[in-house]
Amino acid sequence: GLSFLGYVVESITRASDSPSEAVQTGMAKALLAVMTCSKCGVHEAAMLQAVRSTFHVYLVGKTPAGKDIAKRTLVDMLKCVFNRMEAYDLMYRDEELNAAKQQGIDASSQSQRKN
Repeated sequence: GLSFLGYVVESITRASDSPSEAVQTGMAKALLAVMTCSKCGVHEAAMLQAVRSTFHVYLVGKTPAGKDIAKRTLVDMLKCVFNRMEAYDLMYRDEELNAAKQQGIDASSQSQRKN
C-alpha cells in the first residue's frame, strides 16, 4: 500500500493530464516542494510518479514557458534525489568503516588477552 505521502503525490500528479498550463505549473511547483523537502523523504513509487508526471508535462507543454518550468522542475528534483543518494552513500560508507575499525579493535583486544 501507499504511504500517506504516496497518496499526496498521487493526488498532485493527477493534474498532469489537465490541459491548463496554470494547473500543470502548479502541479510541478507542488511536486518540487514535496520532493525537495528534507522532512518529507519521497521514495520509490511516489518519487518515480512525480518524475514521470513532470516529464509528461514537459512533453505535452504547448508553450516554451511551460516547457521551461517543467524542465527546470525536473532538473531540480533529480539534483535533489542525487544529492540524497550521495549523502546516504557516504553515510553508509562511514558506518562500514566504523564497523570495520571496531572489529579490528575487538580482534586486537582479544589477541592481546590471549598472550
